[in-house]
Amino acid sequence: MLFYQGIKVLNLFFIDEVAKYRIYTDTGEQSGKYAGIFEEKYRNCLNELGLLFQPEYQKYLTGINVSKTHNGYFSIDKKYWLIAD
Repeated sequence: MLFYQGIKVLNLFFIDEVAKYRIYTDTGEQSGKYAGIFEEKYRNCLNELGLLFQPEYQKYLTGINVSKTHNGYFSIDKKYWLIAD
C-alpha cells in the first residue's frame, strides 16, 4: 500500500556489536554476520512471497541488488551514508 503512495519505509534495528554487521579492514568494509543473515532472509522472502506482490512492486523489489537493500550508519563511521534511488 505504501509503495503505491510513493512512501519508502525505514526500519531501525539496534544491534549488540557493530562488528557483527560490518567489519572494517585496511582495504575497506566487509559484511559481518548480521548483514549476511539479513541478505539470506531477504532473498528467502522475495522467493517465498514473490507471487503475493503486485507486478510493479515485485519488479521494483527484484530490481534492487540484495546487498544494496540494507545499510547502516554507526558512530564509528567516517562518512555519512545517503541512500537514494
